[in-house]
Amino acid sequence: MEMPSKTRLMDGWKVVAVIYLSTTRKEQPNLIHGRYIGCSGYLPVNYTERTAESDSWTLHRSVSLGVNSDSVAVTEDEEECGGGIGPLSFLRQINGSDSNISTQTAANENSENKRISLSNEESQSQSLPEPSGPRQIYIMRHGERVDFTFGKWIPYCFDEHGLYIRKDLNMPRRVPQRAGGPEGFFKDSPLTNVGELQARLTGEALREAGVVIHQAYVSPSLRCIQTCHNVLTGCGLADKIAMQVEPCLFEWLAWYPSSLPDWLTADELRAAGYNIDAAYRPIMQLDQLTATGCQESVQQFYVRSHFMMQKVIANTQAKGGNILMVGHAATLDVCSRQLTGHEPRSSQDMTTLIKKIPYCSMAMLEQQQQQANWRLRQLPIPPVTHSNNQRFDWEVLLT
Repeated sequence: MEMPSKTRLMDGWKVVAVIYLSTTRKEQPNLIHGRYIGCSGYLPVNYTERTAESDSWTLHRSVSLGVNSDSVAVTEDEEECGGGIGPLSFLRQINGSDSNISTQTAANENSENKRISLSNEESQSQSLPEPSGPRQIYIMRHGERVDFTFGKWIPYCFDEHGLYIRKDLNMPRRVPQRAGGPEGFFKDSPLTNVGELQARLTGEALREAGVVIHQAYVSPSLRCIQTCHNVLTGCGLADKIAMQVEPCLFEWLAWYPSSLPDWLTADELRAAGYNIDAAYRPIMQLDQLTATGCQESVQQFYVRSHFMMQKVIANTQAKGGNILMVGHAATLDVCSRQLTGHEPRSSQDMTTLIKKIPYCSMAMLEQQQQQANWRLRQLPIPPVTHSNNQRFDWEVLLT
């Protein structure tokens, strides 16, 4: 079907709206006037631009609305994942009666909000549920970071006395005190407020989905520690689970050829309000991490991460339970690749992959019953997606 328009281009071609257009990249250079030729019309490509990608139509869960049905139908993939409850509370309670849907939904949302907003005292009074079902490992990238959002922020946000001054509402209200002063944030950036929100939303979704975390491992980078803290806060577990800071979770050393970041000490992190496990003994000490002089190949990066995963699994086997690991973009792949029976990627393939892993991306590994191997499974929660919001200058209104 074509919907002709009165508009004509300078070359006399009529602009028409089309229902469907299709071509390949190889065919494009052969098309005249820079237009895609589709099955029902012509489109002036020179005057179009690609829109942002959207996950709006991804099916996360299917719901049965039969008159006598009270159950929620899940997809085959979700059933394989153990049928975890999704983050939208109304999907869990919805029934077939049109008259009851809105009131039931409102009541359930109220209940969910109250459950999520339990105070730390109430949360602390409850013990963690005993581990049940196959073990799961949730591997996550940190949230939005200040330096990538604002560029060279340190000279503008600290005065001559080293006091922090917030210059944007998306910047944190305060930053931890560190022995190295403000310059320590150059390689160890904090999260933005949006980054903390991303992590907290993820934690709340895990809690709504019925996921219980029993142990948390985190890269020594401040952005990872803040992400882990906010996920645990969203889960209602920030006071129950002490974060275990593991240097082996740090990203590829080749990206730090001169020196590693000057990370905050455990005492500095605790002074900033983070629940750090003081008794934890890292799988790899800092001097072991830098034994190669930061000249780490991508193969060594994968081997290091796989070694750490094997140690974590073995060390927690007796207690069991689910594990949260917060690191960097590559962490999702390097910590799961060999564990699921695949070979390490090349540096080019890895760097290409991590461009598809945005802030607070999460992957879930599940142990196969009666077996020692692990498998990547579908998460019981949806991803967090948002667009960019550039800085506003009110003086543009004066032009």
